[in-house]
Amino acid sequence: MQIAKPRRLSGSLGCALVGTGADVGLLAGEPERSPRRSAARAFDQQLGRATFVRACPPSGGRDYACTMNSRIAEILAQMAGLEEELRTAVHEQESRMFFRINGKRVEFESSVKVAHRKLKTGFFRWLVTNRPQNLITGPIIYGMAIPLLMLDLFVSFYQWACFPIYGIAKVRRSDYLVYDRRHLGYLNFIEKFHCTYCEYANGLVAYLREIVARTEQYFCPIKHAHKILGTHARYNRFLAYGEAEHYEAKLEEFRVALGKVK
Repeated sequence: MQIAKPRRLSGSLGCALVGTGADVGLLAGEPERSPRRSAARAFDQQLGRATFVRACPPSGGRDYACTMNSRIAEILAQMAGLEEELRTAVHEQESRMFFRINGKRVEFESSVKVAHRKLKTGFFRWLVTNRPQNLITGPIIYGMAIPLLMLDLFVSFYQWACFPIYGIAKVRRSDYLVYDRRHLGYLNFIEKFHCTYCEYANGLVAYLREIVARTEQYFCPIKHAHKILGTHARYNRFLAYGEAEHYEAKLEEFRVALGKVK
């Protein structure tokens, strides 16, 4: 694979890395409307990135940082293309499972529905064969619904009240909280209830994470000096630790970009 080099501008500020994942670091000769270029452009929109121009000096110790920023942009663009290929492969695999999505419903072929019903475990049999520790700890697990609901309420209110003031596009709840496992015929009503609770809890965490991530991008888009695990999708685009030059101008670019997230 040949990687396209980032475009550079000449001038008093020296070289500058221009563009987003849609045109920086993609494969050389990649068609304008190719799936990988489209995926990278969608990835840019998801992260709310504008077309940043980051100045690099023509020479000196900062050249290494300029090269590393270019390399990071290349890797992230390739990741966006690979993610699109993965989504396509998963969709093809799901298509072979004989179901289709009709609005919010997931519909299976008749033969699959019959097979699912035959595989369903009845309530009483499930109650007898279920692990006893699951039943014992049930009240603790479902007791967590109260703090989850409270967290949901307060963070959703924060987004509703503050994001319009900051000029940040709101996070769509429906993109993160999806309830479709109840359409599976091989689950009994208790198992469906468990799945719905898990869908809410995990979807809520992802939803809240994106709200907090956009807040961090607005107030402090700076990476940590120490390596940390589990960073959100926006983190890799943040400014390097100690990158003080033109910080306020770059911070404004990050803030403006948040209003363009789709």
